Amino acid sequence: MRKLIRKRLFLVVLFIAVFCTAAFYHSGIFSSTPVSAQTSASGSSDQEAAQFQALETAIQPDEAKISTVLGQTDMTSLLSDPTSNEQVAASVMPAISDLIKQFDIFSNKNPDLADQVRPVEYHFIAVLAILGDAGAQTRLQQDTSSNNAQISSAANLGLLEYNWWKNTKNAAVQGQVLTNLKAMAIKDPTNDSITAVAFGMSQSGAANSDLSDQAQKIVTDDLKGPYAQQLQSQLQMQQQQNAMLNKPITITSVTLDGKPFSTASLQGHVVLVDYWATWCGWCVKGLPDITSLYGKYHAAGLDVVSISNDSDVNALKQFLAQHPEMVWPQIFDAAHPGLNPTAQQYGVNAFPTQFIIDRQGVLRQIVVGYSPDELAKDVETMMAAK
Repeated sequence: MRKLIRKRLFLVVLFIAVFCTAAFYHSGIFSSTPVSAQTSASGSSDQEAAQFQALETAIQPDEAKISTVLGQTDMTSLLSDPTSNEQVAASVMPAISDLIKQFDIFSNKNPDLADQVRPVEYHFIAVLAILGDAGAQTRLQQDTSSNNAQISSAANLGLLEYNWWKNTKNAAVQGQVLTNLKAMAIKDPTNDSITAVAFGMSQSGAANSDLSDQAQKIVTDDLKGPYAQQLQSQLQMQQQQNAMLNKPITITSVTLDGKPFSTASLQGHVVLVDYWATWCGWCVKGLPDITSLYGKYHAAGLDVVSISNDSDVNALKQFLAQHPEMVWPQIFDAAHPGLNPTAQQYGVNAFPTQFIIDRQGVLRQIVVGYSPDELAKDVETMMAAK
């Protein structure tokens, strides 16, 4: 329990702090994978667990405010050009400042635990500096010279984030950022904070695609921690899925009532295959969107297939009883509860994931995470195609 509390704290604040990794949030990675970061050291006492729990409680109001203010704001636009998003930046900065204050209070009260949360705090400081807070920028620069090695390292990492986002159109400066980041990764290859920053840079804010690739190679080639290993596995799966696109696919499994099922039986229709689970909050949130698409296009040839990745068949049956609108085929392999064998076969390791198969049985799109607008657009495109 202690380990879970501390892990969740790290993940919550890291998600908020490193806005460029927002894709993780939508794909459910933070809630479903065993990331163990600096805050997951073993052997912590009950008192330490209580202290981390108190910190998590203290930051919850600011976390909620940040989420509310951000809404549907494009994070790349916000971080790369805060002046064009001045109102959002101004609204979110006080909450980020208070979060930093809460971390400072925690570190002062618990100096023996400060190093475990310091990387996350400096992510917040970096974001605040990116949004235009001169004091945060000054603190980053000053703390890179701290006699405390942990403070210096965290501040240097934050300063790299700052320089990355302040130079989204300057490939030369961003190239130097990655050179410095790579040096940090080689020196400290198991540091999960470096992994988070490097992967975030590979996903957002790069001046060109070569820089995105360089940032990703730091994750795949230079970092060895548990988070890096998780991402490396996911990137391999992503490559597998990319190779599947625009090729025929037949998904064969078993329905909840034990009957054989194959998407081959639906050829001539557009098929939306939804990999989901009842325990996946974003999957459940996306259900009305899928129901809406089904209602709008089923008569014109759209079919939906839900592939459950539940371990508890009773939980699945109870959910379906409460959602009679899910009239399409429900796939559950009782012989292999949990991750459906086809999920492993096709590289699905985040939920929800949706495959969109055209009328000829060719896989045309893969949508990972809660992306209702993208899903609707892709389905509409397939429905319009002949």
